[in-house]
Amino acid sequence: MPRFDDLEPVLDELPTWFSVTADTTLDGFDTLVSFDDEIHTYCDPAEDGLEQALAAQPGIAEVFAEDRGVVYLATRLHLDDVAAAVIRAVVEVNRTPRPVPTLAGEVTDEQALAVADAVAPLITASGFTKRTDGRYFHRDCGDGVVQVLFVSRGLGELTDGTSLRDKIWLFHGVCVPEAQRHPMPDDPARVPPADATLSSSTHTSPDPAAVAEALRATVLPWLEGTAGRDALAAWATGDPERIFPPVQRPLFARLFTEWGHTTAARAVLDHLDRDWPSLTRERDAREARAALDHP
Repeated sequence: MPRFDDLEPVLDELPTWFSVTADTTLDGFDTLVSFDDEIHTYCDPAEDGLEQALAAQPGIAEVFAEDRGVVYLATRLHLDDVAAAVIRAVVEVNRTPRPVPTLAGEVTDEQALAVADAVAPLITASGFTKRTDGRYFHRDCGDGVVQVLFVSRGLGELTDGTSLRDKIWLFHGVCVPEAQRHPMPDDPARVPPADATLSSSTHTSPDPAAVAEALRATVLPWLEGTAGRDALAAWATGDPERIFPPVQRPLFARLFTEWGHTTAARAVLDHLDRDWPSLTRERDAREARAALDHP
């Protein structure tokens, strides 16, 4: 069933609009489903009840939607069977959406889209391209490095119980092809935000002026600091702890070495020696050190 007047969903293409991988990052879950933007031609994963439809699939014990593009599953199913379950759930909610009720004070998708439209000139002035959905932006930084940014309604709550549903969520990340778990699409516009190698986010009031200020103060400076190989090297040299989580640091030490940024590589390795000695034994760290010691 079409959700947009000018875009017809194609069932044969549906399997290419999401990926299913084994992932134990989240305690109690073992499978990760990542959706591309194109899934919106079938459904809105957050608004149409996809989480509930997935939970109702045989063999799926528990579902946690981290955001509208990332869903963790606890399941005993083989990955191919999970993919089939995802297709069934997507088709089901496309035919019969299960709208999730909005509570008083929550930011709606419509409000988030309006905010994205309001701040789009600020984002595109920095070289980003607005995607079809309207809330997603990307920037090609050269050498296959792509940055992603999206404007969404807040989801979930903080560890102290403070709800984020009355906030706007700004997610921003950089995708480095040599560090990706999955091959990156040739088209930068198809790079999923969920696949960002490094990422950060911030929540702010839904007032467009507050969102614009958060972009200027936090988001855009972060993106400028990670806009390509040279920028990443300078960014990490200034403070290797910016590479988060720490387990990524040995990988970047090796990449900086391969890219010819030896100062950045040494800065990261020195940081590991000082603060994370267990990570100096990682293969990437050992390879970087060997390359630096024996050029």
